Amino acid sequence: MPKVGQSTKPSTNGHASGNGDGKHQPRSGVAERIATNRAAALELPGEVIGDEAAPGRDRRDSRDRRDFSGLSGLVGEVVRYLQRYAVLHDAEVVSLSAWIIAAWLIDRFDRFPHVCICSPEKRCGKTTLLDLLALIVPKPRYTTNISPAALYRVVEQEKPTLLMDESQSLVRRGSEASETIREILNAGIGKNAKVMRCGGQDNTQIQEFSVYSPKVFALIGEPDAVLADRSLPISLKRKTKDDVVERFRSRVVEEVGISLKEKIEMWCSEHGEEVAAVYDRLEPFDIANDRMAELLVPLQAVLTVDGSMEALEVLHEFAIAIDARDREQEAQSPGVRLLAACRELFDDNTISGISGFLSTDMFLKLLHERTDEPWYRWNRGEPMTREALANLLRPFGIKPSRSKDQKTRGYARADFEEAWGRYLPPPTPSKIPSIPAIPSIPANPPKEAR
Repeated sequence: MPKVGQSTKPSTNGHASGNGDGKHQPRSGVAERIATNRAAALELPGEVIGDEAAPGRDRRDSRDRRDFSGLSGLVGEVVRYLQRYAVLHDAEVVSLSAWIIAAWLIDRFDRFPHVCICSPEKRCGKTTLLDLLALIVPKPRYTTNISPAALYRVVEQEKPTLLMDESQSLVRRGSEASETIREILNAGIGKNAKVMRCGGQDNTQIQEFSVYSPKVFALIGEPDAVLADRSLPISLKRKTKDDVVERFRSRVVEEVGISLKEKIEMWCSEHGEEVAAVYDRLEPFDIANDRMAELLVPLQAVLTVDGSMEALEVLHEFAIAIDARDREQEAQSPGVRLLAACRELFDDNTISGISGFLSTDMFLKLLHERTDEPWYRWNRGEPMTREALANLLRPFGIKPSRSKDQKTRGYARADFEEAWGRYLPPPTPSKIPSIPAIPSIPANPPKEAR
């Protein structure tokens, strides 16, 4: 699986390139679709979207990171600002840069993603990256701890960009405050998202608080799965001696950040209406995760107006990588793994007694025999029970039923078909090993010469 933030096709740039005789090579299919979508959103004729060369594309340094020194437009300036002080992967730095610009125009979008900065251990640069963002995002509010009430009140009153450091508590289970904050953040990607509380004199008035604003949270480890599905993943790792960046000095960097912030604010003031019009016309990227595709449209709109085809293609790579990551993670969830195991059992022609129906006892016996899967030690070392099987299948709309003769209780294959189609990839056809051809032997083989 390609890592999020790394190119899925590192040697293909999707732009026309010189071939030595001054002629241009044809644009790739994906790049052509991106160009067509951009042209339609801008309401430009197709020929306006040229095959301009992309300076800086796919030039790699010793860290196998793409050189974006030639990336055009405002997004190129933001990318170079971030890469000057932080070690970020290719597609992640471009996507984060587009997010920063789009954050200034958040009220023009129906939905807007969070940013999740995570690392496997401490000292990977999360706080430094937050400090860099604080200099160029709109109305930054930095915090290392916040209560649910403070969260929705500050969003309602200020519409800030919340920069939440040390957010490990977001994954803490059993804490009512953490659960409430997660619920607010999960809803906070929507323009109309609000929380309701009792207030006023004697707490008799119903008050509404908006929870829609740009939000960034940084933590060690992985975020809650539902929250991750609403966030752009930015994965940081500890620097090596080959990762060369400038040391962050607040007084020095502040001058650079203020200058860039003024450029971003001016660009958004001049192009805000155009970005909104393009946003309404753009088609989301064609990925399986519909929510993430929709959340990336504001970034698409910004990059479309900014005019960088290279950045649009990098964002598309980012979307594909997120989609691949989601598929892999989903395949590891207990429910999806159980669906896959059930399909394999129903498809196994070597098991006798399967005719589109399996009794619950037989089902559990066959699952327990799959010792490389968790069913044999499902609950504290004990095998999966009937109740556990039913509870895991119930969210998919699969319930036990009676066999045709009404004598046995179990599961029918037909009840799984819809869930298999929705949550599993198409089954790989079993390949029958080919039998090597036997060389023919002549009837009267020639005698060896002596």
